Amino acid sequence: MFQVKTIFETIGGSDKEEQNHVDVNEEALKQILGNDEIKDLPLVVISINGRQRTGKSFMLTQFLKYLHNKNNPNWINCVTEDSFKWAGGLPRITPGIQVWSKPIIIEIDDNGRKKKVAVILLDCQGLFDQKTTGTQNTKLFAFSALLSSVFIFNDFAVFSDDVLNILHTYLEYAKFTEVTSSNSHR
Repeated sequence: MFQVKTIFETIGGSDKEEQNHVDVNEEALKQILGNDEIKDLPLVVISINGRQRTGKSFMLTQFLKYLHNKNNPNWINCVTEDSFKWAGGLPRITPGIQVWSKPIIIEIDDNGRKKKVAVILLDCQGLFDQKTTGTQNTKLFAFSALLSSVFIFNDFAVFSDDVLNILHTYLEYAKFTEVTSSNSHR
């Protein structure tokens, strides 16, 4: 049975910079991305980010169920042991950024040709919880946005102005990070 692996983890939660960071789990990344089955395949990374308690992990579990049973028209009723952890209530369930430990290989239509791709599902800790600082939220959002082929921002009903302002700030940070990173490789 496969499981969820944490690839980015929030450390601390105070305003002191040395206690307020996000750690990368390089070993988990190597295990997932170093899989021989996917080394020559294009990656499709689907991530979900948004406020805490909005159903991100539940939605990814449904994606997982569909991808494992996509040839079954009744996939929604399939029982699976594979899932991202989710629950109601306030306690955090997803720490940092988690990924399904085995990429899912599917065939897609690429201009009339069948093409295999490896799908990676990325689950993000809910934003704005009581233990995570604004800096950590910004970093988690930026990492998930930069790593994603498909980025889903999950929130309640209509986006309010404060959510749009926060999204704008996070995306500017992600763009800055991308530019800074590409300049440092020259």
